[in-house]
Amino acid sequence: KASPKRAVASYYCELGCHCIELVVALAWYGYELIRGALEPTAGSVLFSLYAQHAFGKLRAKLAYHREWLELNTRAKDERALFVPASADVVARYDDICVICHDNFEIGERRLTRTTPIKLPRCAHLLHR
Repeated sequence: KASPKRAVASYYCELGCHCIELVVALAWYGYELIRGALEPTAGSVLFSLYAQHAFGKLRAKLAYHREWLELNTRAKDERALFVPASADVVARYDDICVICHDNFEIGERRLTRTTPIKLPRCAHLLHR
């Protein structure tokens, strides 16, 4: 059975490795750009697209990490990751569960079986 501390350490290790990989790719692109080695060829265009993709992935990883930190600092127990969605979020989401296609019941802020929850990573809404 994996311990929570080991899972957090694994998360940070993976996050660090991915961020270092993306930063190195962007630094390499910046070096090649400053050096003037990027000419208008198909390879340079692909390299530029890869750098743009790496930048987008780095921004997405950091945004996910900020959200993960926010959830974990609020979390008192394992169920705290299932945060009830607010009424305006449910209204913007067309008031339909992605799993069962039933409407949500917006009531108290406590978790019940019919409470709409927002998943942290993808922001989908579903019933608990």
